[in-house]
Amino acid sequence: MARVLVIERVWGQDELARLHRPVGFGSFNLMLAHIVLIGLDYAGSGAHGYSGLLGELWDITWGLPGMLLAVAGALCLVLVVVTSIRAARRRLRYESWHLMHLYAYLGVVLALPHQLWTGGDFLANPLATAYWWTAWAGTAAAVIVFRLGLLRGPGARGDRADQSVLALYADLRRADRVFSTYRRDSEISLLRSGALSRELASPDMREVLELCAQARTLTGGFFDAEPPQPGGRRQLDPSGLVKGWAVERAARGLDLLEGLDWLVNAGGDVLGRANHGPAWRIAVEDPRDRTRVLCVLPLRNGAVATSGTAAHGRHIIDPRTGSPAADHSLSATVVGPSLTWADVLATAAFVQGPTALARVADLPNYEALLVLPDGRRTATPGLTAQANKEGP
Repeated sequence: MARVLVIERVWGQDELARLHRPVGFGSFNLMLAHIVLIGLDYAGSGAHGYSGLLGELWDITWGLPGMLLAVAGALCLVLVVVTSIRAARRRLRYESWHLMHLYAYLGVVLALPHQLWTGGDFLANPLATAYWWTAWAGTAAAVIVFRLGLLRGPGARGDRADQSVLALYADLRRADRVFSTYRRDSEISLLRSGALSRELASPDMREVLELCAQARTLTGGFFDAEPPQPGGRRQLDPSGLVKGWAVERAARGLDLLEGLDWLVNAGGDVLGRANHGPAWRIAVEDPRDRTRVLCVLPLRNGAVATSGTAAHGRHIIDPRTGSPAADHSLSATVVGPSLTWADVLATAAFVQGPTALARVADLPNYEALLVLPDGRRTATPGLTAQANKEGP
């Protein structure tokens, strides 16, 4: 799953995604078989026979070079596999699961010294040595170039591209310092506490507040940056708009990179351009089972944003009541040219329910997909075909 583009074009991303699970579990089972068979071989030739398997494994772990690292690597892979079992996967937030999934890379790296130090017989054959190093080098290159990459194209690893990516992250950090409601010294916190008046707010803050006012009007009040709090008091919280706005603004530098495609993933909401290669393929998660892909949406120039309960529970507030939104839907996904407005419209559609589709359909170049509580899908005309097509 290193996202090697040549392989994706031949096999298709959907097919590769479908194969990822059986290949991953199959590889893990092969590793377990390797451990057990090696242990049985050593135990069978030892003084205690097969009854001393556990003792033999203990001696191997402490006696052979690199084995402690290999054991640590195996434990990392156990963590990845256990958290990939569907029952466990459903109980984890996406961010937690994804972080633990990355331990697969650490497990592989920790196993490398064991293979180097104990694979003398294997490496004695020149052909086997060439195969071994080619496989490792190819895997490392695929991961570094494709899996860790944000950009796609001939100059994706150049200095100019790297500087643009660094500038994007720096811009997002600056936005966090201004708009984070968790920082006491942020500008939004000063506004909320009354220590700063709106008249003296920064240009960025005034721009966001104006966009929030437009969003309230556009959505008929189903998105509001000042929802009521207990007691009826309203409190400013533009977070539902700021993320898309900040990513969109920070990504402007990527548009200046000639000949490159790019994609930014902001916590599941994505913004991308694909003017030179195939369209990006954005998977929409099934809110009832986050191990499944509901459908795949092509994205060439624009954004995809999803709001729902799958990742964070009932955290979306109905701004008309100040209470968690009613169960009109499980998730709402909006596709459009702007991540700022796709994110706003997805939040509003989740709160409003299926009647929001008409509002989205009236907007040029925006489409929406809702998953209803019973699992049925309903969508605007432009997404109907993709919505009814099963994911991998």
